[in-house]
Amino acid sequence: MTIGQGNNQNAADTVSADELLERNLADLFGAIGRLKTYTDDIGREGLEDAMRRDAVSHNFGLIAHAVLGLQDISGFQKYESILDRWLKFSWEFTWKSPEVIEWGLVWEILQSDLSLLEVELARIAAAEQQ
Repeated sequence: MTIGQGNNQNAADTVSADELLERNLADLFGAIGRLKTYTDDIGREGLEDAMRRDAVSHNFGLIAHAVLGLQDISGFQKYESILDRWLKFSWEFTWKSPEVIEWGLVWEILQSDLSLLEVELARIAAAEQQ
């Protein structure tokens, strides 16, 4: 396959909602896990490292992409209040250059809100698997 062939145009049509849910949740839990690994035990000043900032930025981008994927699943509108705020933050975050990002705010989110997202996603996963 060459770039631009558009092989993924109908990918969503061939993948079931259960598979989409599983993939997107795996992506979300993976990104959360990596963010925790990259930022646990470093202290706020650890975010001064450019490579760590790139890694954090990339994983917030993965969160935005996976949340978009969840919102494409029929019936997920009921979770919009949970998912929407993460999409807005993650999406904006990924489009900013590291020089203009408020890393203090990011640190607060990493320390308090990221675990909440993980809990909320676990609840969503449990509810959807019933």
